[in-house]
Amino acid sequence: MLWQVSEPFFQGMVQPVDLIERKILDGNRRMLGVESGAMVLHREVVVLSGQLTGMGREASCTLNALRVSLPGTIVSHFANCNIHHAPRDLPDGEYLMTFDGGMIVFQKHGGVWQALGN
Repeated sequence: MLWQVSEPFFQGMVQPVDLIERKILDGNRRMLGVESGAMVLHREVVVLSGQLTGMGREASCTLNALRVSLPGTIVSHFANCNIHHAPRDLPDGEYLMTFDGGMIVFQKHGGVWQALGN
């Protein structure tokens, strides 16, 4: 499956849902030559298997996120990203989480995971 995401996504920036939706709609209106009008976005909660890498460690985990996409395209953005089922003994620090062709930078601090920029 192909994933096309915004450049901030690859820099670890997970953006609020309303900003993501606005960017998808504005960009696709320009691409399709549509001045205005309703374009429907598809929202779905996804659960993806992923790999955490950082602090000299690698571990499997699960990512729960809201995927926002424009039907009929390969454009997808993610919001409300949460890591689950990661080993508890991973030290605090920065980790790169890769999944199905995508990646997000997370910070673990005090045992709590947070997507950077979220």
